[in-house]
Amino acid sequence: MMQIHAGTLKTPEVTFDDITKTIAIAGRAYPEDLRKFWDPVIEQLEEIISANPKVTFAFDLNYHNSGSTRIILNLIRFCESDAAAHCAVTMLWHFDADDEQTEEKGHDYQEVCSRIDFQLVTHK
Repeated sequence: MMQIHAGTLKTPEVTFDDITKTIAIAGRAYPEDLRKFWDPVIEQLEEIISANPKVTFAFDLNYHNSGSTRIILNLIRFCESDAAAHCAVTMLWHFDADDEQTEEKGHDYQEVCSRIDFQLVTHK
């Protein structure tokens, strides 16, 4: 398991499991400096996508701000682009059953996807 970013109070933990080809993004995402946090993370994620024929994202964000929403949308757009066409991408959007806001965000992201398999997953 490769740690891309250790989680903090304001930033999610980001890991990559090279065996299962799973990128996990979990925690809270409201960094004070959006670019300083996300730019190197996204760069690594794009490299992983470019180097693999199949990748699964497991999002488990209990909160993310509007800036992080834009970053996630840009990541989805990258995964939908010709640059990532060789890679079969699955995105799992985890949320608590009683968290309507996070579920709604997942539906919003799902609507943007045409090539990626975007699934909403309720915590049990």
